[in-house]
Amino acid sequence: MPARCTCYKSFSVVILSHIKIMSPNKTQQTYRRIFWITVTIITWLVATYIGWIGYTASHGTGHQWEPLRMPSHFYEFRVLGLWLARASTVVFGPSEVAYRLPSLLASLTIVASVAWFVNWPRIIDWKSQTAMLIACTLPLDAGLRSGIGVPCIAAGLLAAGTVCILKGGSGVRYAGAALLGLSFMTHEMSFFYIMIFCFTALAFEWRRFWKPVLVTVLISGGLFAIECVVYAILLNDPLARYHAAAEGIRIESNELFSVPGGSLLFYVWPIRILVFCKQWSFDLLLLVITGAFAWRRLNMDQKILLVTMFVLWFWLGYGTVLPWKYQPIHRGVHYYIPLTLGIASLLPYTLHLALAGRQRIAEGILVVLICFHVALLAASGTWGQNVDVSRELVRYANRNSTMRFLTDLRTLDEMQLANRFQRPQNVVAVEELNLEPSLDGQDPANGPALDRVTAQIDAILINHERTHGPDARLQSLVEKFGGDRIRISPVRYRLLFIPIVPLIGPRDFMIRSRGGEVILVRGHE
Repeated sequence: MPARCTCYKSFSVVILSHIKIMSPNKTQQTYRRIFWITVTIITWLVATYIGWIGYTASHGTGHQWEPLRMPSHFYEFRVLGLWLARASTVVFGPSEVAYRLPSLLASLTIVASVAWFVNWPRIIDWKSQTAMLIACTLPLDAGLRSGIGVPCIAAGLLAAGTVCILKGGSGVRYAGAALLGLSFMTHEMSFFYIMIFCFTALAFEWRRFWKPVLVTVLISGGLFAIECVVYAILLNDPLARYHAAAEGIRIESNELFSVPGGSLLFYVWPIRILVFCKQWSFDLLLLVITGAFAWRRLNMDQKILLVTMFVLWFWLGYGTVLPWKYQPIHRGVHYYIPLTLGIASLLPYTLHLALAGRQRIAEGILVVLICFHVALLAASGTWGQNVDVSRELVRYANRNSTMRFLTDLRTLDEMQLANRFQRPQNVVAVEELNLEPSLDGQDPANGPALDRVTAQIDAILINHERTHGPDARLQSLVEKFGGDRIRISPVRYRLLFIPIVPLIGPRDFMIRSRGGEVILVRGHE
């Protein structure tokens, strides 16, 4: 009995001492984990706010509120992304946040995929945490996550599918294969990423990946066959979606060769964006360099992801659309959003391995890079400003409901978009007026017809953020009948330059929005 008591007391002392020693550490680790999770969430929100785009134009957005009809434009063929946006606006009401919610969730999916790949927050060290901060602030994603919808949604599916296949068990890998197939149906450019990733995985470990690759091919092929049957029945063209997309790419890619030195630009452009592209600052270039030095010490999953990222960059720069006829892919930076997964997941580790024994230098480089991301976001931001100006114009029109306003059709479309898809009743577009020349060839700008129109108009709304400038006819009316001017939407500057504008004065490159104004018609002041 005494021996048992002695053993019991000794065991109790050991346990209690262990608890006393471990409890502070466990508590400290918990607080540390909560702190870095909070920092990551705040960083993502701040980067999203700084790079916020919202509505860019009425095209593509207005389709959400029209009755279901057959697609007529290549954008409308990406039905999955459009349906998701429509469902979001039906559930949460018509707003920018609701319309961009699928893209924002896709961005969070990319961040979550990076977290899974680097085992965060289970393991929180400087490498995993900087990987998360890179994923939150990389301009390639942060600058587009609130803008163009469908490529972002496809990139989120690609990131989740990739990590499921690389990190998951057998069942999770098949789920990843389904996500890759779904991405192919979301945006046709996903085909190139899926092709590159599948071939890379088979080249490195075919025994491990042949089943999920086979499932990916079967799911993608099955969805493709269903789509072809549907379009063959409805549009009498089984490849309608791809014909529409190829036509858009052909027109846009031909613009590259229509400028002086176009052929040379085709070969130089991918190198130029590798070195100087602000969408990923120097991340991709640094990843390529450090990845080459650290190659032998990377694990198999990291090697597969690194090769996939580099080949994707190469293919999007020099790839083809039609295998039987060389035709360059349109150089759209939004096609590169899937690179976010590889850049964020790999760069801290390749930098650590390439600078072995120089951890402080590696940490410093990553801190500077993340700060550079935020600075680039703060120095950018012009997309969507035209709709922001139109929003302020429609607010002015609503407050002055007794007045009648004239504007151009694009601005009126954006005013309706910003007004929760409700057209202001006291605003008319100049394109809607009958200003055609008379039978005797008289210019209506000098004739009585225009005088009758201006007699019914109190003011003209001008959006200086028009992509192609104010409408020529509207400018003509301003010159002939314009009176006092009221600035409604002031000139706004990019966030990074706001502190220095009072010191050195405004410059064109600092302007984020040129604003808008109301011009009173003479006789109606």
